[in-house]
Amino acid sequence: MNEPGISRSASDVPSVGPTLPVPDHIGRYRVIDRLASGGMAEVFICAERQSYGEQSGVMERLVVVKRILPHLAIHQAFVDMFLAEARYIARINHQNVVQIHELGEDKGSPFLSMEYIAGCSLRDLLVAAIDAARPLPAGVAAALSIQACAGAHAAHELKDGHGKLLGLVHRDISPHNLMVTAEGHVKLLDFGIAKATEATGLQDHTRTGALKGKVHYMAPEQCKQEPLDRRADVFALGIVAWELFAKERLFKRESELDAMQAIVNGNLKDLRLIRKDIPTLLVAAIEKALQVKKEHRFQTAEAFRLAVLDASRGLDTSSDAVAAFVQPLLGPELASRRDGFVKAAAERTSATTTGTGLGENDSTVVDKPPTLPTNAQHPLVSADGPGIDTDTVNGRKKPPPDAALTSAATLLVEPQPQSSSSSKRQALTAVLIAACSCAVVVTVLLVGLPWLRAPAVSGKPLVIAWPPTVDPTLLDTELPPLKDLLERSTHRPVEIRVQPSYDGTAAILKDGGAGFAVLPPYLFLTARRAMPGLVPLATKLVDGSSGSDGVLLVRDDSEVGTLQNLKGKVFCFVNPKSTTGFILPRQKLREAGLDPDVDVITHFSGNHTQVLKDLTAGVCVAAATYSGGYLAADRAGVPVGRARVLLLTGRSPQDIVVAAPSTSAADRELLQKALLGLNPMKELGTETIGKLERISGFCPPRLTDLEALEKALP
Repeated sequence: MNEPGISRSASDVPSVGPTLPVPDHIGRYRVIDRLASGGMAEVFICAERQSYGEQSGVMERLVVVKRILPHLAIHQAFVDMFLAEARYIARINHQNVVQIHELGEDKGSPFLSMEYIAGCSLRDLLVAAIDAARPLPAGVAAALSIQACAGAHAAHELKDGHGKLLGLVHRDISPHNLMVTAEGHVKLLDFGIAKATEATGLQDHTRTGALKGKVHYMAPEQCKQEPLDRRADVFALGIVAWELFAKERLFKRESELDAMQAIVNGNLKDLRLIRKDIPTLLVAAIEKALQVKKEHRFQTAEAFRLAVLDASRGLDTSSDAVAAFVQPLLGPELASRRDGFVKAAAERTSATTTGTGLGENDSTVVDKPPTLPTNAQHPLVSADGPGIDTDTVNGRKKPPPDAALTSAATLLVEPQPQSSSSSKRQALTAVLIAACSCAVVVTVLLVGLPWLRAPAVSGKPLVIAWPPTVDPTLLDTELPPLKDLLERSTHRPVEIRVQPSYDGTAAILKDGGAGFAVLPPYLFLTARRAMPGLVPLATKLVDGSSGSDGVLLVRDDSEVGTLQNLKGKVFCFVNPKSTTGFILPRQKLREAGLDPDVDVITHFSGNHTQVLKDLTAGVCVAAATYSGGYLAADRAGVPVGRARVLLLTGRSPQDIVVAAPSTSAADRELLQKALLGLNPMKELGTETIGKLERISGFCPPRLTDLEALEKALP
């Protein structure tokens, strides 16, 4: 049975979406498969071929390669952040920190290769222990915490070439970014948002007003966006230690806002009420690491490590003890995962060197997916979005989809050599299994999955006006799940009305035809001028991000290489009220010395889907959209291969949900609570709502993110 607040969830597995084709090679590494794809980078499992002369042959070594997304490689801020991560961890030589092999570049995109860790995350270890109903020994939990502290301290103590501390802060320590091997060794991973606080010349590219890290593992000062030092990581290590002992989430709440409030207020559960076998000094050490005021915490991760080690006297905290717990629980699975990668690497090597007639770089080989075990995921890099969420309903764990039916089907369609009587018995058994499976599925649908039943709603409808950001006919198919979730949460009828234009979205709000509206940032600012009482409720999260990059695209067959080459050419804009589709690209044209009203021929496409269709159809030479729309355009049937990124125009917040001034305070509070508590994975079993909208949730609005845009208003 699952302990409170921890269960399997697909949101914990890095997304392996088909955003880009899997390459054949990255530098000198042969790609086996993509492991994860986030907002900034992709992660691949690769084979490194090392030749040792004609007599000694070739040795294959598994490595993990992290490559910046090609369309972001031209954005210097992303490149600098990526290179900073590589420089940080490449300097750390410690057994509890992942090791870097190489920093290189492939077709203009920087990449780094690092050691392949044949292990699992601490989060997955907890889930496996819960699923197997195995208690986590106090000595093992202490050992994992001790090693995690050692890895963090090694990072904190990193110095520059002159012996000066860099002041490195990881900022994202969680059970997802700590891996344990079958031999009982812990490794700290993913320094993608680490920050050097002391060294000069190392910039932090964190956007003002942006929260970095998983909310449920942030320190109080991190939640309040105050300056950070190593003590923020000490707080995160305290959360990890608490959860290892308790086998439940410490700061999991109904919404991220509630979680941050609990962290800032220091709302801790008493660990002694959950685990009575933990030494009192050990509980005291964990509670000291979790002090709200950083000056009251351990001042270093090493001090926390020593306190845990001292308080654990009498417990077995050796790596052997950890291995003895991990091996029977996950050892076979980890070995199978690694063997699957090794087999896939060998098959690809064989396919390109024997009898196929395919060359070294022939993409046909890569187009054939490798034969891997079904669990061949490697949680090296955490997803870009928020932390883990439970996968339970009313306290019950969801069953794996169609698991029982699959077993029955296997018996029915895969006959084996056997006697006639045996065959009849097995056939009867298969039918019975299938019947039972169907009964189980029906029972689950009727009883265990309450979100599939229509909720009881009553009262006046909550009407939300939606702008035509993409093709309105596509929105009509993407938004019903959102409507259903909001009705389930508010118990009120919800109507989402897609408007024919951006201006119409603001107009219906002003005229009282809708109590709420979703407004792109620029439209929100102009609407607020006309309606000073407009109330912002929430900001949309797309793939876990509260912002998006403006992208300026040109036709792939054009000779346009600079903005100056666009003079006299047709430029497709989305709409005069679109932030990424109009305001930001025009600002870039001005910065390049072009007058967007004179030097380019303007064509308005109306929405982000159509602007890409117009560009690829040859209506215009250049077009502007947002990065998410560009990456998801193929799902709308747009041949995006005909376009290429010229440059990024700037960062913009996602759309903002607002309430009209006339909307009652009760209705505003009701919808806001529903939006901030929205969790597609928990309610629907999917990470996002819609293939184009890709709504992963909502967060509190941060109007400071709009300050730069507001200054650009006429």
